[in-house]
Amino acid sequence: MEIRAIKIRERGNVPRNMAKQHRRASRDAYQQIADIHHRENTPKRFTKEHAQAAGYRKRSGEQFTFGSKAFWGSYTGRKLRKHGHTLPLVFTGKTRERARMTTITVTTNRGQLRYAVNALNFNPWTREEFTRLLPSEIEALGQHWDATYNRVLDSDLNTGMRFI
Repeated sequence: MEIRAIKIRERGNVPRNMAKQHRRASRDAYQQIADIHHRENTPKRFTKEHAQAAGYRKRSGEQFTFGSKAFWGSYTGRKLRKHGHTLPLVFTGKTRERARMTTITVTTNRGQLRYAVNALNFNPWTREEFTRLLPSEIEALGQHWDATYNRVLDSDLNTGMRFI
């Protein structure tokens, strides 16, 4: 008896196809966490709670007694009098509006969000405050990345067939 060919059918992520599936899953995972970060974390950058948690630098006037002459002459007092708020990283609100628009670039190794918030570049510490990630945000984004990566790999229905 002679064996002419043995047919081996591989299902799922076969080793020859693994690099391509890894790149696709990684790219999808970075896209997912970039979208989540922009949708959920970016608006928090302009809240007092996030400023306190992230350790934003104290603004001029925040150390003065509310209502004092020194307070009303400071940056915080002028902002409160003119615009009716004391939100961090916000004066007129244009920066917060422009932060709603972003360009997301994703590769297999990273996801990058580009914001057109030029006003944050005038002070070196405001840009750093805006881009600072909290440990809880890093952990949540990492969990989303893992879940998306595993979901994409598990959904692969590619099969490979070889003849021996």
